[in-house]
Amino acid sequence: MNCPRPIRGILALLVLLGGPPVVAADNTHALIVDLYVNHQQMGEAFVLQNEDGDFYVDQSALLYWEIAKPWPQPEVFLGENYFGLHEFAGTKAELNTRTMELRVSMPADLMPTRRRSLQHTGMEAQVEQYGAFMDYEINLQNQGTALGSAAYGMFRPVVFGPQGNVAANLVYQNQANGPAGHVSILELTYTRDDPERMRSLRVGDVFTVPGEQSRSLRIGGVQLATNFSTQPSLITHPLPDFFGQTEVPSALDIYVNGRLSRRENVQPGSFLLEDVPVLNGAGQMQVVATDALGRQQIFTQDFYLSTDLLMEGLSDYSLTLGALREDFGLANFRYGDIAGSATWRYGWSDDLTIESHGEFTNGLVMAGGSLQYGIDSGGTVSAGLGISNGSAGTGVRWQLGFRRVASLMTLNVQASGSSDRFDLVGDLQQTPKLQLLTAVGKNFYDFGSLQVSMVHQDFHDRDKRTIWGLDFSTRIFGPLAISSYVSYLDSKESDLSAGVRFFMNFGDRHSASGNISNSRFGSAASARFQKGMPTESGYGYHLAAGKSDSNYVDAGFNTQSQFGIYSLDVRNSEAGGTAWQAGTRGSVAYMAGLTRFSRQIQDAFAVVKVGDIEGVRVYSENIEIGRTNENGQIFVPGLRPYLKNQLRIEVDDLPLSARIGETERSAAPFYKSGIVVNFDVHVSTNVVFRAVLPDGSPLPEGSIARVFHTGDRFPVGMDGKLFLQGIDRSSEVSIRWNGTTCDIDIPYPTGSAVITKMGDIVCEPRKGQ
Repeated sequence: MNCPRPIRGILALLVLLGGPPVVAADNTHALIVDLYVNHQQMGEAFVLQNEDGDFYVDQSALLYWEIAKPWPQPEVFLGENYFGLHEFAGTKAELNTRTMELRVSMPADLMPTRRRSLQHTGMEAQVEQYGAFMDYEINLQNQGTALGSAAYGMFRPVVFGPQGNVAANLVYQNQANGPAGHVSILELTYTRDDPERMRSLRVGDVFTVPGEQSRSLRIGGVQLATNFSTQPSLITHPLPDFFGQTEVPSALDIYVNGRLSRRENVQPGSFLLEDVPVLNGAGQMQVVATDALGRQQIFTQDFYLSTDLLMEGLSDYSLTLGALREDFGLANFRYGDIAGSATWRYGWSDDLTIESHGEFTNGLVMAGGSLQYGIDSGGTVSAGLGISNGSAGTGVRWQLGFRRVASLMTLNVQASGSSDRFDLVGDLQQTPKLQLLTAVGKNFYDFGSLQVSMVHQDFHDRDKRTIWGLDFSTRIFGPLAISSYVSYLDSKESDLSAGVRFFMNFGDRHSASGNISNSRFGSAASARFQKGMPTESGYGYHLAAGKSDSNYVDAGFNTQSQFGIYSLDVRNSEAGGTAWQAGTRGSVAYMAGLTRFSRQIQDAFAVVKVGDIEGVRVYSENIEIGRTNENGQIFVPGLRPYLKNQLRIEVDDLPLSARIGETERSAAPFYKSGIVVNFDVHVSTNVVFRAVLPDGSPLPEGSIARVFHTGDRFPVGMDGKLFLQGIDRSSEVSIRWNGTTCDIDIPYPTGSAVITKMGDIVCEPRKGQ
């Protein structure tokens, strides 16, 4: 918006040279001013002022300020279009003739709308090489003289690489008084995630994604499905937007339900905060805009968020084809009838999500659909219908519901029913003829919370039943929390049960809990005191006592190191005598040439390498994991897949001669995989010596030494003294002066000295010089 054209340059030059102002025939003056728009400095600018004191700017200025159209009719000056600032409604312009500052104030609605998305962004996930790991849990137990001893374990081996992972879930059982040791293969699945398309391909044992009218199935086959967890920073449900205006640059403090959530800076004009992260349910959002002078504007907006809805335009699908899994946990790889399932959900708008579902197997087909709608007053209404056709005939299932979550009160009402011929794939029981669910919760804040619920079920082939429940929780005396419940079963055999539970936290991982209950089956009481294990290496224990069928006393101790968790539990009861159980759980992993036992990896891990330096502490999310081995490596288990995991090394553990590139790095591994994280740390040595010629005379002062493998150059000082920095291996050095060059082979120094003194070293001149 400065004056780029030649005519403006000439006018500006005349003004700067101190001549009289340029005057048009209509007494319009051309001025050069320091321009401020809504307190923002725009730099030096060329403007016009008429005899009435009104100011005009050209089209380029309005474009630069992003002023919304329509604009007023322009005035022509020297063949160019100029627009009067006074013709923009609500605009004021004041000129300080002493400083030649023109300060313009424009309403916010003339300025552009600044859009700002508040969704968090993730980082690209990485899987670079092949590896394997296995989480395990092994227990040995003695259950007294009657039952004898037993051993069992759970093993979850995984092999991974750039093409995906193969994971299994195995269970081993061996009882002294039972059959010989038996291994059950619960699951064996190949998975390949595609974070870019947010989907996963699975081959092997999979779970189907049920619709509102169905249930999840175990199928051995192929599945292609949306996987939002590959982009965990993406929020799939609709988030509220916030609109406001400010005439000057401002800092925004964003409060959600009275708590500060974010801080943002915005430029003058309208601002639109998109996808503001809030909690599920009803609430209120406040935005406090503070300008440079401390003046504040407060904007308030109510919202209702439902995680049952999908964001507009977002779809979620699952397609599965295979055979139904049979005798799960009893027989390996036993499959029955061919079956298939398909589910698709779509965010028609931010208020409406639709769903369709279908499934089939031999002699049975079921199809259904549902919708969830967010109402303006706050809450979600749902409705669904399913139809099945099989050997028993055609059946129908319907469903209606309403759900509202708020800080003061929550309400959930669900009703569903089905005809006697409605059937689902893999379902061995009939769905209820009528089912009603009602739950109301009230938050009294400092006085606690109360929830009342009712579940009524009416069946086609057995007695109906109704369950009433009441639960009250409160916190008293600071760390002491108490909850009580009453439950009544109204059926052929009625039952009234009640109980009280308490929990008290003593700090430093110490806590106590207890329970007292009574029902038609008898009364029970228990108490427990424990010290939890720390997130780092350490130990924990518990002591417990109780009475149900018989009195018992229980004690346990567990300890955690970087290699795993080890536990021992002993129980003595009147009915079973003394029993004990000893166990361990952890992982063994291989990657990047390193095999290591560690704590349970679960979802992902990293191999951190800190040069070749031993004993460096490594932290994951500021929790110490352990120290590097003799090769500078360490396993870091328990990383979160597809999310930024902050890894850090301890600078104080590095030698003084170390070259440090970075001390913190982020890693985002794939699910069920590992990643190598290299910290750019090199140990180098500084050396000082006296460079002499074969006759013993020192090299001339000012000669230049060049290290071949790094290219670094160093000057020779008085008496041939030469200091070289960053020598990390045996090095060849050439020294040049006055057209002469000589060479030195410097051996790699040993020892821990920061600067190694090497005495005299002879520099042999090159032949032919």
